[in-house]
Amino acid sequence: MEKSRSQEVRPLTIPNSTYRLQFHCGFKLSDGIQLVEYLHALGIGAVYASPLLKARSGSTHGYDTVDHSVINPEIGTYEEFVELSLKLREKGMGLILDIVPNHMGVHSENKIWMNVLEFGELSQYARFFDINWSHSVNPGRLLVPSLGAPIGQVVERGEIKLVVNDTSQKFELRYYAARFPVSPLTWYVIVEPAHESLSTPQAASAEMLELSAALVGALKHLSHLATEKPHLFLAAAEAAANDLKSLMQDPLFRAAVDRGVEKLNQDKRALFQLISRQCYRLAYWRTASDEINYRRFFDITDLMAVRVEDPGVFRKTHELVMRLVGEGHLTGIRVDHPDGLYDPAGYLTALQTAAADARRVGESASQKPIYVLVEKILEPGEPLPQEWPVHGTTGYDFMNLLNGVFVNSAHAVDILSTWRAFTKDSDETVEQRLVAVKKMVVNEIFNSEIATLSALVHSLAQKHPNSCDFTRKQLERALAEYIAHFPLYRTYISPQTFQLRQKLRLSRFVTQKAAAMRQTDINVIDSTIEAAKAKTPDLDAAIFDFIRGVMLDSVRSEPAFQMTAKLQQLTGAVMAKSLEDTLFYRFMPLSSANEVGGDPGILGISIEDFHKANAARAKDWPFTMLSSSTHDSKRSEDVRVRINAISEHPLNWSKAVQLWSEMNAHHKTIASAPSAAEEYLIYQTLLGVWPAGATFGTPDLV
Repeated sequence: MEKSRSQEVRPLTIPNSTYRLQFHCGFKLSDGIQLVEYLHALGIGAVYASPLLKARSGSTHGYDTVDHSVINPEIGTYEEFVELSLKLREKGMGLILDIVPNHMGVHSENKIWMNVLEFGELSQYARFFDINWSHSVNPGRLLVPSLGAPIGQVVERGEIKLVVNDTSQKFELRYYAARFPVSPLTWYVIVEPAHESLSTPQAASAEMLELSAALVGALKHLSHLATEKPHLFLAAAEAAANDLKSLMQDPLFRAAVDRGVEKLNQDKRALFQLISRQCYRLAYWRTASDEINYRRFFDITDLMAVRVEDPGVFRKTHELVMRLVGEGHLTGIRVDHPDGLYDPAGYLTALQTAAADARRVGESASQKPIYVLVEKILEPGEPLPQEWPVHGTTGYDFMNLLNGVFVNSAHAVDILSTWRAFTKDSDETVEQRLVAVKKMVVNEIFNSEIATLSALVHSLAQKHPNSCDFTRKQLERALAEYIAHFPLYRTYISPQTFQLRQKLRLSRFVTQKAAAMRQTDINVIDSTIEAAKAKTPDLDAAIFDFIRGVMLDSVRSEPAFQMTAKLQQLTGAVMAKSLEDTLFYRFMPLSSANEVGGDPGILGISIEDFHKANAARAKDWPFTMLSSSTHDSKRSEDVRVRINAISEHPLNWSKAVQLWSEMNAHHKTIASAPSAAEEYLIYQTLLGVWPAGATFGTPDLV
């Protein structure tokens, strides 16, 4: 039987160019279909689509996936997606899909998340998310820092209420628009009083009383099953839920339950006790930095990390994507935030293996059966791991190099001088500033993560006589110092990397330990360890040596790899929050250099260095993406180029900003707002966006 047109296996397609389409409720798949003719006329080789799987309602970006099994209904249907794919194919164009393997949006629309909240560690999805169920502060419970005030105040003000879900007939806690399921282990607190209120003579039929009494007994028995026979708990809880739903159809029983719910809402102490007995701990959002017990996308609490390294989780989160690959609709995949993954090399290998299986063409992962780009942020001079089965990055590295060509580096000193004179800034280096910011970020945002990591290291240290006296506090300080001085986003030590390098027979690595990582990883670990030692002379140097030893032993020890993987994930998150979100808005002598993958201290590159980098890229990654601007860019290329013009006329710029500052001084009603640095950024931004030929008073500038 001949394959249908939508199921034909398409050969590996490398697009000559891509065009990003950002789908959302205001720009649907049907709108994209209408653009195909236009994009073809432009010479575009492939549509580069934003995430298309079901996201949180109203999402404009799609990176908060709540269901991996369906196309986002807000942007269209599966049939419309197929229509877009086929129309692109008719024009000889490809379709690259942006996917988000690292995290999901945690919201009531996410059924997996709601199941975890309802059943806790007993949930079938308890290991789906990256949750630390043995956290010292919240053992066996999941911290949910979603409240705008401390829990006591929220309850006392009546902002959180117990309600009955009219669809499922289950109990929920409602906090404004947020919904949190109530554990079946605590339903009896609500159902038993309702049953007792119906037990008065002639209040209810004997049959109803018998059924409600049986339900109360079943609910109370759940606690026994949860502790003694957990394998029977979920089935028993489901049966109890069905019985409750059936009973709730009786107006008398429903009225009795409603009265009990209202009474609980009025009794603040009883309501608080009910909330406190859930499988999760509702808490003030400010508790997250100290007590969070799940991995987030950076510090965003409603984007929870997924354990995609687990084969079952991988299959569930990639089933639809691989179906689209198998049906020939996707010619490429863009992997969002690979640095957040437990084992990027392992994930990317699994992705290509799944693509080979879906295409049913017998290719191996090493042959790269589908075009894959990774959103990897490379620091200046950092290479992309050669063993990754990908075709390149999303182009941040090229974007920054290209921007540097348009900066006159001969005037770098003048640019810095103007910045320092205007802002009264110090002469600290970018590296010194970054270390200080990282220490602040670790302490204020990732305090819980560093505590969890130090507990892992401490447990390993206790197993050896030479390290068993290292205290958790000492290890925590050493880890924080290591992270602060770490110059990249992360290293890539893993058993998977070891296996790949063995397969690729890269003989330049002479030891088994060293074979598990790139030499650059070894070098950066060593230099970071030495820098951290030098800055903490009061700490025993052996503590740092122990941490290094654990990292280098990761390929042969699962506990060591667990610690190393967590450390590698954390260094990336700390770097992003410290550099992109903080330092880029504190140190900006030329804000056009403050882009993802950029360095605010590098003001321009030579043409020779630019071409040298291009030649190396053409040799190592000939099919990587070359971007001049992306949807993640802080400033588009036209704005950056205009800001770059400052480097051509630094003295004129210096005079201009001084004049503008004097002109605008009377507008400052608060002495500290904006700060001098913020004011300097405002002037650069105005220069970047000012329309050609515009004058003061132009309506578009208001």
